[in-house]
Amino acid sequence: MDASYNIIMGRPALNKLGVVVSTLHLCMKFPMGRRISSVWADSRLARCCCEDSLRVGYQPFWAKDLTVNSKHERPLLVEDLKEIQIGPSTAHKTKIVMTLGKEEESRFTHFLTENRDVFAWTLDDMPDINPSFMCHRLSIAPGAKLVAQKKWK
Repeated sequence: MDASYNIIMGRPALNKLGVVVSTLHLCMKFPMGRRISSVWADSRLARCCCEDSLRVGYQPFWAKDLTVNSKHERPLLVEDLKEIQIGPSTAHKTKIVMTLGKEEESRFTHFLTENRDVFAWTLDDMPDINPSFMCHRLSIAPGAKLVAQKKWK
């Protein structure tokens, strides 16, 4: 049986090996000693996979079931969440639902701890995002008169 992949590597392994993946170029580059090595995908096989996926068929959005699950219409209340620390710093905290069983909570906490590198804790964790894009500024005319809104009854 022919497989599309020789190996499937997860993000942690790729990060540890210093791999840069380009799906556009069907290429993977990584440091090897003092050189940069490349692994190229088979473009014919990639095209066949793409054609096979298109043959499965496209389902227009109006044909999909868009009903809302009424059980989860509202966001969880803060009281329904439990704060856990997933990193070495006390600032590395996130919240999980309190209704998990002990074993499920332990597995989930372990998973989050192992993958804590995907969390952006500080601006330094997002070097490629321009701060002017992610910082909020109020657009107020310099000569505008301040008005206090009346209290609601």
